[in-house]
Amino acid sequence: MTDAVSVSAPHPDVRFTRLSETEVETDPETGRRFKRVMMEKATPRYTWLLGRLKGKYWAEAENGSGERDVFVKHYQFHIYEVTFWVNEKEGVSRGKPFAFEADTGFPMHKLPATIPCHVVFEGNARQFGVVLHQPQFSGVRFVRKLQQEEGEELFGTIETEATGYIWDDVTEVNEIIEFLPDIEPVTVQVDDIAAAGSESHVRVEKQGWHRGNGYKWPALNTYRRRGATDDFFTLLFNGIGWLLLCLFVIALLPRLLFLLPLIGAVVLFRIIPAVFWEWLLKIVFGVLLLGWIGVLLFAGRSSTGGKSTVPAVADYDSVVAVPDRQQALEDAAPEGRPIDTLIWHYRKWYDYKGKLYKGRYFIAASDYRSARAWKNKIAVTGSECRAYDYMLSLLRQHDEKRLTGLYQMFDSIKAAGNLDSLAFAEMMVTCIQQIPYCLVLDKDCNPALYSDPFIRNYLRSENARCDSYERFGINTPVEFMATGKGDCDSRTLLLYTVFRHYGYQVAVLSSEYYSHSLLGIHLPLQGQAYYYNNQPYYCWETTAAGVPAGVLPKEVANLKYWRLSLISQ
Repeated sequence: MTDAVSVSAPHPDVRFTRLSETEVETDPETGRRFKRVMMEKATPRYTWLLGRLKGKYWAEAENGSGERDVFVKHYQFHIYEVTFWVNEKEGVSRGKPFAFEADTGFPMHKLPATIPCHVVFEGNARQFGVVLHQPQFSGVRFVRKLQQEEGEELFGTIETEATGYIWDDVTEVNEIIEFLPDIEPVTVQVDDIAAAGSESHVRVEKQGWHRGNGYKWPALNTYRRRGATDDFFTLLFNGIGWLLLCLFVIALLPRLLFLLPLIGAVVLFRIIPAVFWEWLLKIVFGVLLLGWIGVLLFAGRSSTGGKSTVPAVADYDSVVAVPDRQQALEDAAPEGRPIDTLIWHYRKWYDYKGKLYKGRYFIAASDYRSARAWKNKIAVTGSECRAYDYMLSLLRQHDEKRLTGLYQMFDSIKAAGNLDSLAFAEMMVTCIQQIPYCLVLDKDCNPALYSDPFIRNYLRSENARCDSYERFGINTPVEFMATGKGDCDSRTLLLYTVFRHYGYQVAVLSSEYYSHSLLGIHLPLQGQAYYYNNQPYYCWETTAAGVPAGVLPKEVANLKYWRLSLISQ
C-alpha cells in the first residue's frame, strides 16, 4: 500500500423535501400572511470500506479476441454473488477514503460502477447487503481450478483486496415559516379634468402581483383618452350592432331550440355561487374515492395471499400482469420475500374422455426473471449427452419450488373432482398437451439457418410459432408456464418437475437420433414402455393433444434410439 488515493470523495448533494404545510395564517403584529412548512433535509453520508472481496465472475470476450492467459485485457467482466470481509475497526472510514493503490495489471475501467455484495464484519456474525460504489481492486487473483469455459465466455471465482464506498442519508426535519407575498391593490388615478378642457383623462395602473410558487403576472399600465364625440359614435355603433344581433337571433331561434339546455346550464353556473360548486365537487370526489377503496378491498379478498387481483376470465392464450399494490421492503414481507407482481393465465382443456377442466394459475414475475438469469449463467461441461442431462437437472432443481401457482390450480381441481393418481396424471398431461406448440431455438427463427428438415419445414409453415435466442434451445418450467411457449423438451421437463413434486416415478427420455423428448411414467398403463431396473416407464408424448400414455407415432417408435436423461428416485 502507498499514500496514493485512487477513490475520490463524491460531492454531497443535499436534498430538501416538503413534507406538509398548514393553512394560511396572519401575523397579528405585522399583518403578513404565512404558512408553517415541515421541511426534510437529507444529507448524503459516505462510508468507505476496505477489506477482502471474493465473488464469482462471468467474462465475455470483446469482439471474439483474446488469449486465455491474458483474458483480463480482452474480456468484459460481470461480478456477482460477492462477499466482502471487512475489519470493523480498521476497514471502515466515514467521510474519508482509504489510501489505496489499485492493481495496475487489472483494467479498472472494465469493472461495473457498482457491485452488490454482502458485507461481513470479521469476528462478528452480522451481515449486511450493500451496494459498493467505485470499487477498486489490488492483488487480483483468479481461481483457475474453478474456471470454466464455454465458447467466448468464461466463468470462475475472483479474490482481491478491495475498497469502495457506500452511502446513506442523514435526515432532519424542521419547521420553517414561509411568508406569502402581498397582493397590491389596484390604483386608479384621475387627472385634473379642468386642466384638460372638454376632454377627460383616466389613467389606470395595476401593480404586478405573485400567485402560488413563482407565477408572476406582469404589471399593466394603460392610458386611455376619450372625448365626447367618441362617446356618441361608440353608442351609435353599439346600438346598431345589438339591433342586428337581436334580429339575427330571432330569425334563427326556431333552429336553435336545442341550445336552450346549454344556455340554461351556463346561466345556472353564473347564478349559483362558486362555493356551492366547490362543495358539490368535493362530495362527488369523496363518493368516487370511497367506491375506489371498496373495489380494492373486494379485490383483496379474491386474490392469492392478498397481493394481487384475480383477473376476469381471459381467453385461452392471454396473460394478465397484475402490478404491485405497494412497494414492500424485504424485511417487511413474509419469509423475507417482497410483494411481487404476478403473471396470471386462465386455462381450459379436455381430458381423453371429453371431461372439461378449467382454472387459473400464476407465476411470480421475480421467479420468471430468476429462472431466465439462472439459465443464462449456469455452466455445463462434459460430453454432449451428459452436458444436456446435467443442464436439465440444474433447471429442474431451480424451478421446482417456483411453480406454486400451478400446483395450487392442480390441487384444487384434484380435490374438486376427487381424482385418483391415474386420472390426476391424465388431467395434468392433457393440460400441457393442449397448449399450442412453439419451437424454442437458440438462434434466430430464420429457416435458412437450420439443416434439420423438421425445423426448416415447421418454420416455413403458415401458423409457425417460434421463440428465438433462448439459451440451450429450451424454456425452463417457470419460463414455459409464464409465456406459454414450449416445444418437446420444455414440456417434458415441466411435466417431469410437476410429477416429481407430487411423488410420481417419472423419467425424461431423450433421443438425439429423433431430436425429440418424451415423458416416461411408472403407472398401471399399457402400450410402449422404456424399461429401467425391470420397471416399465410408459412413453407419453407431450406435444400433441389427445395422445394417451403408451402411444408413440411410428416416426419415433423405435425405443433402441431412446435413452434416459433424468429419473426420479
